[in-house]
Amino acid sequence: MQQFTPQDITLRVHTRKHGLLSKIAHDLCFETTVVDLEVRSDGSGRARIDPMVIQLLGAERDGVVDRGLLSLTDQRRVLANLRQDVLDVRRHPQIAYDWTELHVTGAQVCVEGRLRLHGAERPMTLRGTITAGRVRFTVTLDQREFGIKPFSAALGALRVRPELEIEISLPFDAIAAATGPAGLSVG
Repeated sequence: MQQFTPQDITLRVHTRKHGLLSKIAHDLCFETTVVDLEVRSDGSGRARIDPMVIQLLGAERDGVVDRGLLSLTDQRRVLANLRQDVLDVRRHPQIAYDWTELHVTGAQVCVEGRLRLHGAERPMTLRGTITAGRVRFTVTLDQREFGIKPFSAALGALRVRPELEIEISLPFDAIAAATGPAGLSVG
């Protein structure tokens, strides 16, 4: 079993707005680097996140994060809403992804597992690419599948799309540690 430090892993969540008032709102980017990652020699593993450590990185404009676009008051309001209303961290203090299969074929990585979020558990496949010594995964997650009601304001004239884009980046060494005879399949 190998453990990794917060500097090793980055997880970003991108929200997209829609609705009649979407032109006056912002797409948002949240981030955490505090991920408890455990990769076992058989290729299985677990990643755990305390939702209280998720931070608002900033508003996004044309795919670029602008850390100064939101006031400090707005940033606090967004984080409070995320923690209290969206993720309900008092009832659901942990997000976890457990996997049993990890496959590497050339520069492609595939991880088969189950995500536990907001009291629900669903299968989730992560597909990523190895570039410059890091594995980068992207996956789309529909909040509704986990019993999360997407944020809405102004009687629904401003909403967050139910689909979130998740990006995960970690050193390839973090998963290459699982090179035991039964675990990692390398093609």
